[in-house]
Amino acid sequence: MQSHVMQMADAVAVQLALLQHGCFGRAQLVGRGVATTTTRRRVEDGYWVVLHPGVYALAGSRDTFLRRLWAGWLAVGPDALISHEAAAQVHHIPNVIRNKVVLVNAHGWHHRLGGVTVHQLDDVLPEHRTSVDGLPITTPARTILDLAAVVHPARLLPVVEASHHARITSYAEVGACMTAIARRGKPGIRHLARTLDKLSATKGVTMSKLERLLLELIADTGLPRPVSQYAFPGRLFTNGCVDAAYLDAKLVIEADGRAWHTRIADVKRDRERDNDAARHGWQTLRLLHEHITADPAGTAELIRDVRRERLMLLAS
Repeated sequence: MQSHVMQMADAVAVQLALLQHGCFGRAQLVGRGVATTTTRRRVEDGYWVVLHPGVYALAGSRDTFLRRLWAGWLAVGPDALISHEAAAQVHHIPNVIRNKVVLVNAHGWHHRLGGVTVHQLDDVLPEHRTSVDGLPITTPARTILDLAAVVHPARLLPVVEASHHARITSYAEVGACMTAIARRGKPGIRHLARTLDKLSATKGVTMSKLERLLLELIADTGLPRPVSQYAFPGRLFTNGCVDAAYLDAKLVIEADGRAWHTRIADVKRDRERDNDAARHGWQTLRLLHEHITADPAGTAELIRDVRRERLMLLAS
């Protein structure tokens, strides 16, 4: 009977280890019917080794960088993500220090772990999360945003530039990620904005040109023509106009052609405008100039989908 229990535990451990570069966690074992006493016995007998509290590896498995990442993630908890330099290495982002085990987590409820750095951040949005071979990790754009807070500004430029040219991510994707969470005092934001302006030679686009580009995109893709320069649908900004609006869907469309550092400086005002419009039942869709020019089909599809959802919501 004892032999059967050990065989079952070994089978579970091997199955997990094959998926997780040789390691597995106590919670995973318990969830698959392996008792804590069995785990302790396997460690005492030398079949499994302890990597972190509650994290084990098969004896004899190779100590690789990916095994250390998996072990760190299992130790910190399921809400954590591989991030910063570690995520950069997994995504093949160049010009970053290698073989550092770094994670991000929304809280600090974990053991102090040797050889593992954990940043506590609560602004990692769902769209900033992905996985590589099952390992939860920040997206390339979010990874660069996080790196901006920990690397010297002089090192940031080659990181962003090389990632763009290698098509790992783009200036627009990094910028969109940045503006989504920008706030006063957020480390690295200003350095990243200046870097994007320098690399993309962004000087800003005149509103008349940007409005023309937006309306041309809408016309070329068969979307209904919105009302341009519509009076702001709120009370706080009564003297302002929005770039375009679908009155039937209560949908505001704002095309942003400002330089990145200007967008970051204005992010608080933009959010106040959006919130004021929302208070009066309007949704605001902000489109980057980079997306309008580089991906008109995708931008048109986004407008079409959001407008359709708004119409369905208002009709219900």
